[in-house]
Amino acid sequence: REVLGLYFRPDQVGRLLEDSEELDLVDLLRRGLELKSLASGAFSVCVNVLSTQLPDKFLMVYDEFNTYYDHGHYFHMSYDEQVKKAIPYEQINLFRPAFQSLGLSK
Repeated sequence: REVLGLYFRPDQVGRLLEDSEELDLVDLLRRGLELKSLASGAFSVCVNVLSTQLPDKFLMVYDEFNTYYDHGHYFHMSYDEQVKKAIPYEQINLFRPAFQSLGLSK
């Protein structure tokens, strides 16, 4: 209830919880999928809970779009002056922690 209150109005919290004191994160995300007005708050609550839970903080961002391709779709001048070569996944900060935790390398 406390974390929900950081991202939702009191009336929204009441509707989300209905007659309960807790709401499962997966259920919250499902409701965010159903109603766009709840999507941002649902995501924010999940990030807050997962990144501050004790004893193990956890958060993994998943870029589904790039799982469909063998080559990357992220380009930047700091990697390639001509911006023609995609940045390798293992050099993208967003993916590096996941690759390292899974023991994956090029």
